[in-house]
Amino acid sequence: MERLWALYQSTDRMFSSRQEPYLVTETNAQAIGSPWDNRPAFDGQWRQAAWAFVAHGARMVEYWHWHTLHFGAETYWGGVLPHSGRPGRAYAELARLGAEFEAAGPLVAGIEPDADVALVYSVPSKWLMQKYPPLAGPDGGPDAASYTASSTPSTGACSTPDGRPASTTRASCTTRAASGRG
Repeated sequence: MERLWALYQSTDRMFSSRQEPYLVTETNAQAIGSPWDNRPAFDGQWRQAAWAFVAHGARMVEYWHWHTLHFGAETYWGGVLPHSGRPGRAYAELARLGAEFEAAGPLVAGIEPDADVALVYSVPSKWLMQKYPPLAGPDGGPDAASYTASSTPSTGACSTPDGRPASTTRASCTTRAASGRG
């Protein structure tokens, strides 16, 4: 779930950087990782990501690589076609996605995200606040994640006043804790 939020955050940042549609020039056709940690997408994940890009302002989604490389630094960056060069699961799902895009083309061509809230993200501020966190964690010590807490899904670390786990975002847990209502 956290990766899904990261995708939405990236797409929103891309659109908001110029307040106009953008192009996704390289996205993963398959898993990108090391030989010991290379997990393929689950069925439907490529579609989920691509439609999220479109819904958040992308005008193009391009996959990298067409064919998985047989040697070099990007050997484990899977392409649309696997090492065998024969169409497989990734190819089938991306072909289905292409057909969906073609059918929906005129209906989604002008989509622009509509946001009522803006977030300001500053890497220097993030670094500073990781070193000197503005909020405390549950143990009373500094919470190094407090700067990014507003966009991170809850891991269940928050609780209701009677001690039961809360189903909410980490940001609201942090806000309640900081205000004394946690």
